[in-house]
This record gives sequence, structure tokens and C-alpha cells, in this order.
Amino acid sequence: MSTSAVKKHGTGFSNALNRGKVPGFARGGSVGGVQYKQNGGILSSMGSGLMEGILNALSSFDGIANMLSNVASMFSDMSISHTVQVDGTLNIPGFSQQAINNIVNTIGEQVVSQTEDKINVALDEFNRKLDQRAD
Repeated sequence: MSTSAVKKHGTGFSNALNRGKVPGFARGGSVGGVQYKQNGGILSSMGSGLMEGILNALSSFDGIANMLSNVASMFSDMSISHTVQVDGTLNIPGFSQQAINNIVNTIGEQVVSQTEDKINVALDEFNRKLDQRAD
């Protein structure tokens, strides 16, 4: 069957015809008494309307993919900054004020580092899931 015939009548009809599932065509040979409609008649218009509907439905996914890509871009460019200010002093018997300041600074740096790492892991996971959906 030619490509133009398949385009005209649709792949479903062509497959059914090849499998012998179209009434009157199962035994092969010439077929008499079949009335052909110009341009495929109602079957052709149904097929093109169906394909148009499918194409319209699929095109809406382009917009969704673009929106998700924009959201991912916003998150990837996001910068979060926190300032914590504590007034007063911390007194731990047996430690100098310098040692206490070093402990507090080390704890603060670790909290910031771990928080940043967790945010990066979450964003990587988010982007990975977006990439899987795009595939």
C-alpha cells in the first residue's frame, strides 16, 4: 500500500486491511460492489479530525514543559541568605571567651554548610524528576 493511501485512509484501517479484518477483503482478490467515497468519505474526515485533536492535546504539553523549565530555572538561580544575631555572651566554665567564640563560629559554619548541602540535594532531585518527565 502506498504512503499516500495510508495517509488518506489512516494506519488503523491499513493495518486492519492487511490483517484481513475489513469485511469483504478477508479472502483477497478483487472486490466488487464496493462504493468508494471521494477523499475517503466520512472515515477520512474522522481520521483527520482525530489526528488534529491529538496534535492539539500534545501541543498543550509544550506549554507545561516550558512552565516547568522556567520554575526549575528560578530555583536554580535562587540565593537564600540568613543573618542570625545573638546579643549577649555565652559563659562556659573552663573555656576562654575566645574558645567559646570559636566553638559558636564552627557550629554556625556547619549549620550553614549542611543546610546549603540539603538545599542543593533537594534541587538536584527536583531537576532530575523534571528531566525524567520531559523524557
